[in-house]
Amino acid sequence: MEVTHCVTSGSDEKIFKAISLGARDGVNYHLNHWEKELRKKVNSFNVIVYSAAGEGSSNLVKLALPEGRLVLFGRKVGNTEN
Repeated sequence: MEVTHCVTSGSDEKIFKAISLGARDGVNYHLNHWEKELRKKVNSFNVIVYSAAGEGSSNLVKLALPEGRLVLFGRKVGNTEN
């Protein structure tokens, strides 16, 4: 099984840094329809690690495989009550 690391960030500089450290590719989440751009690069994900829990959270569920895992930590924005 091929393991592919793809990242999102609001900073192109951080995406380039992640690629230099071994990520295959990345997408800036400030782009309109960033989730569609991400799906073009990697069809779906087994594991998604996400720290913000903001507006784009629902898109992550759509990107995960049915048996995939979504790991949330930090939760800097959004509803932090649940």
